[in-house]
Amino acid sequence: MSTAATVGRSSISRRGLLAASGALAATALGGRALAQVSSPVASPSGSGTNGVQPDGSWRFVDDRGIEISLPKAPERVIADVNVAAALWDFGVRPVGIFGWNVGADGTLNAAAGSIDPSQVELLVEGTDILDLEKAIAIAPDLIVTLTFAPDTPEDLWSIMPEVVDQVNAIAPIVAISGIIRADAAANRFAELSAALGIDLESPEITAQKQGYDAAAERFRTLTTQKAGMSAIFVAPGETEIYIANPDVASDVMLFRDLGLNVPSVDAPAGSYWETLSFEQALKYPTDIFFYSLRGNLVTPEMVKEHPTIGQHPAVIADQIAGWNQDVVLNYAGLTTILNGIADVIEASDPHVVP
Repeated sequence: MSTAATVGRSSISRRGLLAASGALAATALGGRALAQVSSPVASPSGSGTNGVQPDGSWRFVDDRGIEISLPKAPERVIADVNVAAALWDFGVRPVGIFGWNVGADGTLNAAAGSIDPSQVELLVEGTDILDLEKAIAIAPDLIVTLTFAPDTPEDLWSIMPEVVDQVNAIAPIVAISGIIRADAAANRFAELSAALGIDLESPEITAQKQGYDAAAERFRTLTTQKAGMSAIFVAPGETEIYIANPDVASDVMLFRDLGLNVPSVDAPAGSYWETLSFEQALKYPTDIFFYSLRGNLVTPEMVKEHPTIGQHPAVIADQIAGWNQDVVLNYAGLTTILNGIADVIEASDPHVVP
């Protein structure tokens, strides 16, 4: 994989899979107990420890445990595109976006969610995922991104470790965890939005929250009706495939806790993926085979025609579907992904595994 990269751990990171689908296309594809899942909630800005303080200053503690303090509430926010998409549906409008999921030509993929690219400045240049000169010129008060290693403060999504200090000198960085369950991550984005002045009780957000509640209930109902329904979530590479770890992948963790049987993987604690050769592709026989849509270059036909992956019981049963691994972590985004996965569950047979 030409863009593979590690982020201070022995495992392949999410960022290491950005070109995986393209590589795969070039080679023609070459239970635990149900935990309670609740709708995200957050306190209004200024009513809790985060947000505007009584003296007018602003405070937020991010998921690395780092406290960001500013003389007043930030007005100019720039964000990684995954984060900007999560904030967008809450009503937060970053002035600029950057990141792995912004194409060098300025195109945005599914990670962008509802973002209107005409309303934001793209802070990328060629292969630079954050152009420092553009970031300085836009004069942000706050920078927001994800972390997939909260215990390693310099390990940030879309900000390379060697430039973290330079980025911090532009504006403080808030990092939200990408390895907590998706509804908990949505909770944190709701809390950050509230801290930035958004009214979480507005009719628009209330409707989004109701949509999420309905989608989660539908998912629970379907997995109860189709007890034992199993699935794996796969990202492809040139000579290997990556199986999402339901203990770390936030959306897969949510699917599992809503009743979908997602097998545990043989990966070190904290690793997002288990790496398998194509010859090991049948290690986890499941009822459904979900493949990553990142890059939009893999098709069901490629999956079916592969000499080993094509022998997976879910593929033989034609129970394969795309999976947006860049799920938007807010009420609307979770509603979309839950309903999409639920549609596949509803149309699938839970008894295809020999």
